[in-house]
Amino acid sequence: MPDTAVHEYRTLFMFGAPNANPRSWGLSLDAFADTLRSQDPDVFLNRDSSEIIGDELTFGFGEDLEGFAQADPDGTALRDCTAEEAAEFALWLRRYIVPETAEIEFNIRPAAEVDLPNRLLPRGDAATVKQALLAYIEDVLAAQERGDM
Repeated sequence: MPDTAVHEYRTLFMFGAPNANPRSWGLSLDAFADTLRSQDPDVFLNRDSSEIIGDELTFGFGEDLEGFAQADPDGTALRDCTAEEAAEFALWLRRYIVPETAEIEFNIRPAAEVDLPNRLLPRGDAATVKQALLAYIEDVLAAQERGDM
């Protein structure tokens, strides 16, 4: 697959606490919403609750970025975005939401749909995080192309 296609690939990126410690972030949907609102007063926020999914916060910010967050287990996702957009969001999570000692795992929709395990998000700058996300997309797309998924 051409490199530009990987950079432009859009999908749902999921970020969460490790399965072994699903509440390690101590995520509060109210604090998540307040943090988003403090950085973007025009952010769209909607809180909903159901017996099936529990409490969920949907949000929209910037030009066209949308996502959702849940607190049990701790996690959030960004819809229809590129690896670069997802990397920026992941760095925001590390800076404002996830405790310094806690880990972040990630996945993308096509991999999660076939139960591929989450991967640990590396610590580092935007380029490091973006490269990890791009490498995962390349792996998933190559597996799809081979018919392994």
